[in-house]
Amino acid sequence: NIEEISTLITEGAKAFLWAEYKYMAIFMVVFSAIIVVLIGASGGDGQPWVNGVMSALAFNIGALTSIVSGYIGMRIAVYTNSRTALQAWGFWTGNTASEDRSSNYRDAFRTAFQGGCVMGFSLVSLGILALYVTV
Repeated sequence: NIEEISTLITEGAKAFLWAEYKYMAIFMVVFSAIIVVLIGASGGDGQPWVNGVMSALAFNIGALTSIVSGYIGMRIAVYTNSRTALQAWGFWTGNTASEDRSSNYRDAFRTAFQGGCVMGFSLVSLGILALYVTV
């Protein structure tokens, strides 16, 4: 059953993302501290410690944007995967006969391609929004 498989894939994707986000949080904290210390201790022009904190803030905004993008991308990919499988099977058109599956495969490809487009546009839009807010 495609619904059961989709549910299992969704649960696995959520578990993977949760494990990845734990490592990302540790990395973000450690690397932010390194950025602040290295830039702050450089003693450059102006206020190096303020520059270090602002650089770490920009790094964390980028990392959070990446995390949100990963979540959105994974959700769209899992949902599109199920829809593509149903489309290839001929679920919505009623064309489940094994003789003529070419139209099913064409529709399945279109579904997968549109899902990829939605994912790509949403991730690029999120990146541009984060850049706009940061600058």
